Amino acid sequence: MPLRSLHAAAVLLLVVLKEQPSNPTPHNGSKWTYIVKLKLPKDMHIQGLGARYNASQLHLHWGDENEPHGSEHTVGGKQFAAELHMVYYNSDLYPNASIASDKPEGLAVLAVLIEMGSFNPSYDKIFSHLKDVKYKGQEVSIPGFSIEELLPKRPEEYYRYRGSLTTPPCYPTVLWTVFRNPVEISQQQLTDLETALYCTRVEDPSPREMIHNFRQVQKFDERLVYVSFRHEGIALFVALAGVLGICIVLAVSIWLFRRKKSSKKVANKGVIYKPAVKQDAEAHA
Repeated sequence: MPLRSLHAAAVLLLVVLKEQPSNPTPHNGSKWTYIVKLKLPKDMHIQGLGARYNASQLHLHWGDENEPHGSEHTVGGKQFAAELHMVYYNSDLYPNASIASDKPEGLAVLAVLIEMGSFNPSYDKIFSHLKDVKYKGQEVSIPGFSIEELLPKRPEEYYRYRGSLTTPPCYPTVLWTVFRNPVEISQQQLTDLETALYCTRVEDPSPREMIHNFRQVQKFDERLVYVSFRHEGIALFVALAGVLGICIVLAVSIWLFRRKKSSKKVANKGVIYKPAVKQDAEAHA
C-alpha cells in the first residue's frame, strides 16, 4: 500500500461539526463529533486498494486526563490512549471527500493507535501548534513534513475491514485499515492533547474543553476482518496441530508395522508333523 509523503505546508484548524446527540454523552457536554483537523494536499495519495485514493485530512480522537483512553478501535479488548485517522477519498470515482463520503467505495481511512510511552518528535510537529488553534474557527499553517513519520513500525502489518464513519451521519462507506502496532507519545504530549483545545470560540463566556471526542466501540455484527500478518495464536495452533498430526501418523505406522510382523509369524508357523516312531514299535511287539 504505497503512501506518498507530505512535504508541503499544511493547515491545522479547529473544526466543530454540527452537534448531534450521542449516547452516552461525554464529560463536560462535549460531543464525539468535535475534531481537530489537519488539511492534507490532494496530490498526496495511496494506492493498492483497487483504486486511487487522494488525501483529504487527518485528525485525532482522545479521552481526558482522568480517563486517558480515547481510541475508537480496540484490539483484544484493549482501548488505547488516542487514535489518529488519515482520511482519503476515491478520486477515481469522486471529485472530493465531501461527495465521496456517502457513496459506495467512497472513503479509505488509515488508523494509527496511540499509547503512552516515550516522546515522539514526529507527532510534536502537530502537537506543538495546538496552542495556536485552541478555539473554534482558528487555523494556522505549519511547516511541511513526511506523513509517513506518523505511521508505526512495520506498517505492512494491519487489520482491514469495511465499516462506517465514526462521526454523524456515520455513512457505511469506509474501507478501514487499522495498523497492528501502536505508536508512542509521552505523558506530556498526551496531556497537551487532552487539555489544549476548546469546543467554543475565544469570546465565549462559558468555554468548554474538547475531550472524549471519540465514538464508543460498536457491535461488530458479521463483518469480516482481514489481517496482513500471521497471528501468533493461529501460528501456535497450526504448529500444535502439525505436531499432533505427526504423532498420530507415527503411532498408526508403528501399529501397522507390529500388526504386519505378527501376521508373518503366524503364517510361518504352519502345520507341525510329529513322527510316529513309538506307535509303530508298539504295533510290532
